[in-house]
Amino acid sequence: MIWHIFKKDFRLLWPFALAIAILPFAIVAVHLKMDHFFAENDTLEALLMLLELMLYFGAASLTAVAVHHDSLADVRQDWLARPIRRRDLLAAKLLFVLLAAQLPLLLANLACGLIDRFAFFSTLSASITEDLYFFLGFMLPVFAFVSLTRNLTEALGGAFALFIGVMGLEMLLAATNGGSVLGPTAGTGVAWIPQTERLLIYLLAASAILGSQYFRRATRVSRYVLAGAIVLCALTQVAPWRYAFGFEKALSAAPAADPSIHFDPALGRYHSPVSAETQSSATQLDTQNLRVPQKGAEIYFPVEVSGVDRGSILKIDSASVHLLGAHGKHESVINIAGDPGGFEVPNDGAADSAPVTHFEPVQIRSSIYNRIKNTPVTLQIDYSETALRLASTASLPAIGANQRVPGVGWCQSQFNDDKTAVEVRCLAAGHLPQCSTILLENPATRAQNPAIHGCLDDYSPYFGRYKPPDLITREGANLYFRDTAGLLHYPVDAAQIARSRVLLKSYGVAAHFSQQLTIPAIRLVDWSAP
Repeated sequence: MIWHIFKKDFRLLWPFALAIAILPFAIVAVHLKMDHFFAENDTLEALLMLLELMLYFGAASLTAVAVHHDSLADVRQDWLARPIRRRDLLAAKLLFVLLAAQLPLLLANLACGLIDRFAFFSTLSASITEDLYFFLGFMLPVFAFVSLTRNLTEALGGAFALFIGVMGLEMLLAATNGGSVLGPTAGTGVAWIPQTERLLIYLLAASAILGSQYFRRATRVSRYVLAGAIVLCALTQVAPWRYAFGFEKALSAAPAADPSIHFDPALGRYHSPVSAETQSSATQLDTQNLRVPQKGAEIYFPVEVSGVDRGSILKIDSASVHLLGAHGKHESVINIAGDPGGFEVPNDGAADSAPVTHFEPVQIRSSIYNRIKNTPVTLQIDYSETALRLASTASLPAIGANQRVPGVGWCQSQFNDDKTAVEVRCLAAGHLPQCSTILLENPATRAQNPAIHGCLDDYSPYFGRYKPPDLITREGANLYFRDTAGLLHYPVDAAQIARSRVLLKSYGVAAHFSQQLTIPAIRLVDWSAP
């Protein structure tokens, strides 16, 4: 009976299904038409956005129409009087969604990676996880939601009402969360944990709704389940940081060595090479999760980091700063200035455990700073940290490279338009390396230009995102070797570019851990930015 119901739906909806099946392949064709590495095309970018919106809306509409052919919320459907088992009807509708909407996405993802000559198994793995992510995060919730409605008009009206309700709930949460609905884990490496919690809620809620609808036709109960799932999903966004990072630590191995951070006043006061206004705008933390104004006093604490092994990176994922007054009064939480990740301490060649110095910027509300700047206070900083280990090192020609780099992906290099920098771009099917360091080197003299270093904020153990069918991830850097103003002189200059190479270093996660730094009897005014 399952196959008969599926064939009935397919005969009625095959033109619609064919149009939706073509969309992911059209998206792949546009991606292939674009220059993967260097050129930007605003027209094709706009076309991609349009096709992606059509894919989302079309897949949702196709699912709704297929479900409404045998509506569960309508008492006038003839299938109610026929001897059709409810599980057969549910299985037939699910089969239609998988074959008509999900299978084309999977095949398009696979084609996208294979046409770019990525390895079959890595492309297949990334395609499957991407397809599963899209199914759990979008198609299955849509399938469950439309089963509560009688027709497409009711589904669209219900979706609009649901959107208004969700926005209202998020605004309510924002009022209690410092003006942000994204929560303390947003934009960090552990953001995958609340995202995975939401996927599990989608799965459980959709299973409960579909079971209730197809086996009991209990629409009112199913709508209560939907409301409860929405509330639970909203609450995952405001889960405290310490719980999410604690779960991340539980999944990781213990660090081989515990790097330590110490306050070192002997390093002296930090002097910015640029104006305070420019420095503030360049390093200020996105404080959307805190009740901290965008402007305030900025102080720099000199710290010494030791215990970072050679070829490793210490990454600060989060730092929560507390001020204690002379009488033990606990001030509001203040966070590290700069990106949410705080700072990173790479050890690319120093001896193991050799200390590394760092001036750590802290943004403090002006109201707090002006009140206690001359009063000795105790500063406590709770660090959430990640140790990363060198995974691979590769090199490619500085100009004209076009090669596959193990552990990195497909990389190319060329001059920029002004011939002042080497543009390096790399593509990968699925995840990129967690951290990368890119620099110019002259192999003959061992001279190196300053390295460009960057880390992803994503520790998820799987690949998945709401951007089908593009599973190609991209990274790159512009490595400068000439200053047109003549103010900067690089160790590897224009005369050496022809015989120079680009060094690529990739790092993977080794461990997650926490530590606390306490600085007693410190006056904030002594360390404020000049």
